[in-house]
Amino acid sequence: MGQAGGIRTEQQRLLRLHRYWLSICGKRPMPTRKDIDPAAVSDILKDVMVVEALSRDPDEAQAGRPLFRYRLIGTGVTQAAGYDLTGATFDDLPDPAFRRFCQRLFEGVMADGKPRSAAGRRLIACERWAFDSLVLPLSDTGDLVTGFLAALVYPREWNHGLWPRPSWNWHRNNASETDPPE
Repeated sequence: MGQAGGIRTEQQRLLRLHRYWLSICGKRPMPTRKDIDPAAVSDILKDVMVVEALSRDPDEAQAGRPLFRYRLIGTGVTQAAGYDLTGATFDDLPDPAFRRFCQRLFEGVMADGKPRSAAGRRLIACERWAFDSLVLPLSDTGDLVTGFLAALVYPREWNHGLWPRPSWNWHRNNASETDPPE
């Protein structure tokens, strides 16, 4: 298994994104969103997401938990999932177990400002798919995490040589899937 700066993954696309993130950090603990040059990661852009961290309305039930909004989602991520949540939040993820998994993962990176990788299995259109992911913190202030550069891949070698190809917007009729990622 490859390892770079505490990131554990075999996926070269994720390791490449991590190396790019390190290169734009310079001497700072994390780069800003403005530092990201899409041309520099054009070969993996389809797997990339940019997520912003927001505060919830104080009157909401989950007021103490951060709200994460997808600002950009690569075409590979949306095609594999069968939906595009650009502009939506994690609260809009159709699978409650995957929603909780993502919320905890991003909250962890937000708390300590350190990159994390995470692998597991999730349901897409009633089928289980193995994934690997990387979450890299971004900061507009220099020290507080205000966003993330992330990537999500479905390695074919983990998925019997296949890649998810669900029908588009399959989740509109299957909102009750609850099988947690492993």
